[in-house]
Amino acid sequence: MSAAAKRFFYNDIFDKNNNITKSCKIRLISAINDHGYIRTGSYESKAQKKCIIINGSGCGHLFLTELCKLANCENTDYIISYDSLCPERTDGILFPSAALSVTIRDDQKSWEKYHGIPYKTINMKRFTDARERKKHKNMISFITKLESSAIAEAAKNFKIASELHTQTEKIYISAMDFQKKEKLTDEIIRKLLNT
Repeated sequence: MSAAAKRFFYNDIFDKNNNITKSCKIRLISAINDHGYIRTGSYESKAQKKCIIINGSGCGHLFLTELCKLANCENTDYIISYDSLCPERTDGILFPSAALSVTIRDDQKSWEKYHGIPYKTINMKRFTDARERKKHKNMISFITKLESSAIAEAAKNFKIASELHTQTEKIYISAMDFQKKEKLTDEIIRKLLNT
C-alpha cells in the first residue's frame, strides 16, 4: 500500500517547484449527532481534482496516513480531517497546492450523487486478500450491523442530551437579568471607546 500511496503522491500531488512552507491545518468534515453519522462539510469546493477512496475494507485511513507522511517529508502543505467515530484516523485530506482532495467514502454509490464531477477512485479492497475476506464474511457483516446499531443508539442519546441541554438553557435564560446585562454591556463599550 505504501508503494501505491507514494506513486499517487508523486504523480498527483507533489510539485517540486513549489516553495511553500509546509503547514498542516485541521478541519473536521464529519460528526456524530442526534441525526447519526453525518458529513458536515467537504473539501470538494476547494479542489479541481478529486480522489475518492472506496473504503470497503476499512483501511482507507492507512492510505491517507501514508500520504501525510510523504507530504511531511516533502514539505507539502495540507488540510486534514479526522474521523469523528475514530478520531485517531484520517478521513480526508486537501492538498491546496495541487488543488486535490482525497476523501474516504464507504462505497462508490455514496459519491455518485455528485454526478458530473470528475474524480479518480482508489478501492482499498485491492490491498486485502479476497480469500481471507471471504472467510470472515459473516463476522464482517455481523460487526457492521452492530456498529450501525450502536451509532443509531448514540444518535438517540445525543437527542436526549440535546433536549436536556435546551431545558437547562431555558432555566438560565428565565433567571437572567437582561437590564443588568445591557447596563454592563453599555459600560464596557463606553470604556472601550474612551480609551
